[in-house]
Amino acid sequence: MIRLPLISMQSCLKQSGCLLWVLLLFAGKASAQCDYAQNGYIFKHPYFEAKYWARTNQSIANDINERICSHKPTSFAITHDSSENVAAFFAGNGDFYLVSISSYQPPLNYPYVIEAMSPVKVDLSGVPHRTGTPIHLVKQPGYHQERVKLVMAGAADTVLKVLTIKADGSAVEQEQTLILSTLDAGQQVLFIAGDLNMSTNQDSGIWVGGTGGLLRYFSYDGTTFGSNQVFDISASETVTCFGDDYIGTASGRIFKKSGASFVQDSKPTAKAIRAISARGGAGDSGLILVNTGSWQAYTGGAASYHMVNFVKMPDGSAAEVVADDWVYQLHVYKDDPTRIVEVFPVELVNYLNRDTFDLSGLSSYQIELTLEDPDSNFAAPRLFIYNGGKRDTLDSDGAYILQNAAPGSECVQDEVNMQGNAAVVYFGDSFIELKTNAVRGKIVVGKGCSFLDYTFNARKELDSDTSYFMLTAGRDTIILFDDKHTGHTANAARVLHKMNPGTACDYAISGNGIAIINIDKNISPARLNLFTPNGNLATSISSKKFGSAIRLNLPAGIYYLQMIDTDGEPIDKPATLVVR
Repeated sequence: MIRLPLISMQSCLKQSGCLLWVLLLFAGKASAQCDYAQNGYIFKHPYFEAKYWARTNQSIANDINERICSHKPTSFAITHDSSENVAAFFAGNGDFYLVSISSYQPPLNYPYVIEAMSPVKVDLSGVPHRTGTPIHLVKQPGYHQERVKLVMAGAADTVLKVLTIKADGSAVEQEQTLILSTLDAGQQVLFIAGDLNMSTNQDSGIWVGGTGGLLRYFSYDGTTFGSNQVFDISASETVTCFGDDYIGTASGRIFKKSGASFVQDSKPTAKAIRAISARGGAGDSGLILVNTGSWQAYTGGAASYHMVNFVKMPDGSAAEVVADDWVYQLHVYKDDPTRIVEVFPVELVNYLNRDTFDLSGLSSYQIELTLEDPDSNFAAPRLFIYNGGKRDTLDSDGAYILQNAAPGSECVQDEVNMQGNAAVVYFGDSFIELKTNAVRGKIVVGKGCSFLDYTFNARKELDSDTSYFMLTAGRDTIILFDDKHTGHTANAARVLHKMNPGTACDYAISGNGIAIINIDKNISPARLNLFTPNGNLATSISSKKFGSAIRLNLPAGIYYLQMIDTDGEPIDKPATLVVR
């Protein structure tokens, strides 16, 4: 590629000490004007495809925005090679520029580098074109080592201009005109999009869309463009974007290519759609579209977006979007709860979110969980141990606390996140264990923070008293009971049963947060107190409200019941009440 006489990172590699100096320069804080969050066009570079944009940019050395931001680009297009690319943009003052961009991996585990040269102004004064014209650089690997092909709307609505420009910006070598035939009155070009062949990494043609239902296609064989093919839709529609054989419109309708025409696929919104692909889209007034077999519309912010990238975040499914002014934003649009979809032994299926499973008399028991979460941010399993009026949580292996699965999150030193969707809980005769695969953040010299595989294994010794165990993962719960006292078991059915020897208070669970408490007819407590495991009083009921049974509507959880006599003293030791 022809470059300006400016020292590059690649030549710097040959000079002692230069690489470290330049990397430190790259790492410097950009001005507010040039920060990547204000210059989202950088994410059009092919290195960012199928990656989390912001996180990737923070882990590499990238100066595209520093080179371009002062020109205040109004439009931006880029070629599609793995290492050498050319970008084109119109500046805020109307001038047109080309900029050469290299990308490569330096030695010694230094961060990946995307290096832009200084933009070169190209004189287009002799080429009639419309102010604010959409532009497209034809994607053709290797071709742009010396020159690029630029497609833009001409001054007249009936033509497109194809310019062959030297990659160093020194000259427009060739000008070609593409005719938009049979154009109806009022039809005007609003966008030009490449038809990228992923197997060859080359444009097979270009799509042109706009007002009055305008939708045209020009094939490209690597040398020349074919004639205009008409795919116009209803004149009442304005075609605003194309991607993966879908088009979006200003009315919120989505059309899909079917043979030689486009047919309406869905109308999930009344907002204008500005970006679309088979996975989803974005548009006006914070519009985010997701296609999971049917199109769903969400709202994230209030700007108009013309670029979108879908990622999984710790908080749920999210969209990275770039607004018309190039401002980058990230919006979580959905977070479904984690669910337990498989459990082994299979007998526990009948106890999932239902009755209490009795472990009494078993010397060991192993539970294998498989989780499901459409957003991939699996809630880390938690095991709560209730014993003697206290609650313990098994969530630490002594070194780290297990955090939720966190796809797309920033790497944090010594933070351990669940990885995958499986966990194992093992009940021994005198201990309990929780195991799962995880990743741990660790600072690595030359690479910053990286995720390393980690096996999480939390263990706790148990005493000989009766215990309740609440195993949770997101929305789902399995409650288990283990009575170390010989001859007593917990009746798991929804009938009255005693929870501890000598307890005169029985209860049953009727579901939906309703607990029914029966008091032994030979006991006359003055008050019944319910405590949370941390000792806080949840509710207190006076004897005036006692009948044959007491019905309570309580939040889900585990409580302790304590009957109080007229002197304010406990009548017996607390019983355990489980409410779902």
